[in-house]
Amino acid sequence: MLVIGISFVTRSYDVGSAGPANSNGYSTIVLPENSEVLWEQSAPVYDLQKTKGNLMLENTDSYSRLYLPEGSSEPLEAYARIMFSENPYGKVPCDVSEYDYFTLEFDLSCTQTEVLSCDFYMVIGTDYLANRYKFDASYFEIENITHIDESMRQKGYLQLTSNSLKTITAEKAHIVFVCDYDKDNSANSRLQIKVNNQIYYDSVLSDAECFPKEFTGIFEIRFRFFENLHSSSDLLISNLKVTGYNDKVEGQTK
Repeated sequence: MLVIGISFVTRSYDVGSAGPANSNGYSTIVLPENSEVLWEQSAPVYDLQKTKGNLMLENTDSYSRLYLPEGSSEPLEAYARIMFSENPYGKVPCDVSEYDYFTLEFDLSCTQTEVLSCDFYMVIGTDYLANRYKFDASYFEIENITHIDESMRQKGYLQLTSNSLKTITAEKAHIVFVCDYDKDNSANSRLQIKVNNQIYYDSVLSDAECFPKEFTGIFEIRFRFFENLHSSSDLLISNLKVTGYNDKVEGQTK
């Protein structure tokens, strides 16, 4: 039995304090003090789907670990998924529709020399059958820094590339999605993405549309396109948390 020890630094941060205080007339999203944890999992990966058996999943009390042996890959349709419901078919999402703001956050790292190359994105919407969709703004590709900088080979660094082709390199990545949710028309909501406490994306500063359709919940996060052409590689996913916030006082409107 393989036993792996890893620790994560406890973080204390203010979502509204990172990055520029004001950019093109837009200030960062500042969250109210009152909050509610909507979903929390230390080891968040629920299961594997459509794999041919090379990809392995190890869930512990502290993390989920995806592992791929040297020189192996999985078919394009294979994926690992994070669920936001105990429902095995994922038909019940994490409902964010009653909140003025919500955050979704988790950690990424690896224990091997190389990180497992893959990509991930959120699936959001209002209905499991009729209206759920890949949320393109949440898309990230994960690559091993080895292929970019040989000097970092022994450090297990990963490189994240977003849907807007921005990149960041880190040994560990703490990813936070922050949404100023528009209850009247959720497609008009504002999204910020932070990686290691720095703002990486802001929908109001992007030319591309962020939310193409309305949404009331998060159905899953899907990891796919697994590939390992070199030494054994893995990816640790941990500390998933979704938090809802309201800034209105009872009897008042936002």
